[in-house]
Amino acid sequence: MKTYQYLLITSGIILGLAGGITIGVSEAEDIQEVARMPQDFMLKVAGTNAQQPVIPFNEIISQYEQDGSRVTDIELDRELTRDVYELEVVDATGQGWDMDIDARTGEVLSKHRDWDD
Repeated sequence: MKTYQYLLITSGIILGLAGGITIGVSEAEDIQEVARMPQDFMLKVAGTNAQQPVIPFNEIISQYEQDGSRVTDIELDRELTRDVYELEVVDATGQGWDMDIDARTGEVLSKHRDWDD
């Protein structure tokens, strides 16, 4: 992974200490790189005191890239009560969806049509 991406992620962690952490990517090749991030690094980002580890990026991406769908953006956001993956998914028909997924359980918290497409 490129040094600037680690720097970007590290900067997000430092800025996130005051209220939240967001890690995100939006380009297809970057999503594939993030999917290969080491699990131990993701656990550090999500919090080492977590009761249950976060689901790795690659598992979330592969779960939602089925049946011709593709993930175009993914972010790991630390909220007050949980860690959430925020996904933008384009389905096989070309419709965009914004989804919030619990990063530890995989539960779909919300799914809305992305009308910006």
